[in-house]
Amino acid sequence: MISANRILDHIAQDHLQATSSGARVNNEGLYSYFLHLVDQLHPDGIVCHILKGQIEYDFELPHIEKAAEELDIPVFRLETDYQYQDMEQLRIRMEAFGEMLNQRNIVKRKAKRSA
Repeated sequence: MISANRILDHIAQDHLQATSSGARVNNEGLYSYFLHLVDQLHPDGIVCHILKGQIEYDFELPHIEKAAEELDIPVFRLETDYQYQDMEQLRIRMEAFGEMLNQRNIVKRKAKRSA
């Protein structure tokens, strides 16, 4: 016998499978789009911009971070509410992330040359 929750889960999967709404915790549409972009763009790193108070999109970040980690792509979480006093700290953090990406690329190039 199939439980009501399992039936509802199957109905939701059939009808909401490709949705990209940030309000859905199990958001296969957004995750699939993320994987598509990574495949097309081959990024060195990913910046996830989260506006404070917009928790719908924050639900997806752990899923994306896990996938990026498996693909060896660094992720930088940029969380802000656009207050002026945050700008300098955000600039410094973004510069540090950029420097880290540059160092990773240098190491990768050296490894390719020595291989």
